[in-house]
Amino acid sequence: MVAYAPKNEPARAGEEVAIVGNAIVRHLLVSESELDGKVTNTKIGVLQVWQRQDSGWRLLARASFSLPQPAERS
Repeated sequence: MVAYAPKNEPARAGEEVAIVGNAIVRHLLVSESELDGKVTNTKIGVLQVWQRQDSGWRLLARASFSLPQPAERS
């Protein structure tokens, strides 16, 4: 498992890396941004597929997805 968040990049929680020929990386992207005084919080899932090549790792595919909303309690 690898987890790091470079300065000025959103946090990536629960990052998991599996290398089986290619590398499959999944993590949560959590960020806060502000535009025209309005603050927006984002929390999405991200899946990436990387391939090792002679020159290093190359990103083949990236997909993001909405996370399910927590169930409401009555």
